[in-house]
Amino acid sequence: MYQTLKIQKETEICITRFRTIQR
Repeated sequence: MYQTLKIQKETEICITRFRTIQR
């Protein structure tokens, strides 16, 4: 369960960085 939460948070950060780069 903890691992899933960690992956979810990492994915969120990845998406945020991707959006920042796209701008």
